[in-house]
Amino acid sequence: MAIVGMPGLGKTTLDKSVYNEFETNRHFDKKIWVCVSDTLVVNFILSRMLESLNPTRVGITGQDALL
Repeated sequence: MAIVGMPGLGKTTLDKSVYNEFETNRHFDKKIWVCVSDTLVVNFILSRMLESLNPTRVGITGQDALL
């Protein structure tokens, strides 16, 4: 789930609250926190997310395979 908006609106505060909430945590085996700058390279971000969750999946580049 993406939360976007102007700086200073409290997006990170909201994110941290939801991310660390016990009721949210008990529904997921793994969680990942991703911060994206203005430059969005989707395949690079997806690849790094997959690698951090499963290091044996290094080198996958196709967006369909990453998803």
